Amino acid sequence: MDFVLAVPGVHVEQWIEWETCDHSECTLNRRFLEAPGASVPVRGFGSSDCIAGCPAHLVYFRSRPDIEKIARKAEAPFPAKNQFPGQI
Repeated sequence: MDFVLAVPGVHVEQWIEWETCDHSECTLNRRFLEAPGASVPVRGFGSSDCIAGCPAHLVYFRSRPDIEKIARKAEAPFPAKNQFPGQI
């Protein structure tokens, strides 16, 4: 997040951090990328060690998605770390 926050003009409204194992990070990431309005803001960001071919492990939404619905679809427990700017 330090890299993202250092970019002039970038505003982070919310970020979510999941603890994952194996390749579940990629499964969760793909579910986010499949969601309406999802886009990849910086190709390759956070996915330098990804062997599943993810374009990035950073997803941008113009409007807030239903995060719990996406997590259920990926069969991932909703994270304990759900950060808002005041908590960064």
